[in-house]
Amino acid sequence: YVRAITIRSGSTVSYADAHATESGRTYIYKITAYKTVDGTTYASDYSATKTKCYLAQSTITGLTNTADGITVKWSKVAGADGYKIYRRIESGNWTLIKNITSGSRITWSNTNRISGTRYQYRVAAYKTVGGTTYIGTYSAAKTIFYLAQPVITGLSKTGSGVMVKWSKVAGADGYRIYRSGDGGASYVRAITIRSGSTVSYADAHATKKGKTYIYKIRAFKSENGTAYYSTYSKTRSITR
Repeated sequence: YVRAITIRSGSTVSYADAHATESGRTYIYKITAYKTVDGTTYASDYSATKTKCYLAQSTITGLTNTADGITVKWSKVAGADGYKIYRRIESGNWTLIKNITSGSRITWSNTNRISGTRYQYRVAAYKTVGGTTYIGTYSAAKTIFYLAQPVITGLSKTGSGVMVKWSKVAGADGYRIYRSGDGGASYVRAITIRSGSTVSYADAHATKKGKTYIYKIRAFKSENGTAYYSTYSKTRSITR
């Protein structure tokens, strides 16, 4: 043992040990009280020991909508045996939804979500020592609205361009339509539709005869200035 600190107040009963910072290391503590009388210091017996494994705080590095759910990514914590993932829906209670049993795994997919629903996630590392499981500090919570993947239901030629139609996505505030005219090497945003109930767009810029145009779409929802996006639809093409 090393003396971590001498507390010079009999009423102080806590101490923040800023030196116990090696993630994954187990620290053991014991305490003795003392009193000084006429220049002589008398000490009590040591307390029973207490053990704590320090684990650094993880950080959620990404929440992404996929075709079948939400992918959660987080930072690796040194010394961790695994991670506990917690979720709450809308303003509900936090629930442990997944126990990751590998300290090197830093991604997980939460499938079968409900489109238009607000989800929050947080992650904590854990380590088991001597039959006791120690859990690190929760990460800051991260928010995402799950939005289902749109489906392009039709492309048709019109006298002035191409008519694009797609499936409605529950909970969406609108859609972004992207067009490629070079075989999919690059896309431009054709338009942003600011209505979740609009499911068609007449593209008056796809006008070149004999040219093939490729389209993809993603839904979006905004909250407090932040836009949340679905994954892109599968592409569809049409030749004018």
